Amino acid sequence: MAVLGSVVRYIISATDEEAIRRRASFGPATPVQSPPVAGDELPALVTKHYGAEPGVEVVDLMLELDGVGAYWVGAVRQGNKGEPGSWW
Repeated sequence: MAVLGSVVRYIISATDEEAIRRRASFGPATPVQSPPVAGDELPALVTKHYGAEPGVEVVDLMLELDGVGAYWVGAVRQGNKGEPGSWW
């Protein structure tokens, strides 16, 4: 179970990758590192918890990305480890 302010693991989805790539193009001329790609696993801060039905939790997440800054991911459902676009 995630609680507000806890850190969970998040898998970047293809949609995230495209959005991050667009944001990175407006960032520093030389990013500190390459932006994450679909399938990358990153730590994410839980910024909102919508409650849970048995076996299902939905949260908003904030990721800090080098060369991009803060990246918000809203209404993310809990999933299986390794499932893109989900957290655990």
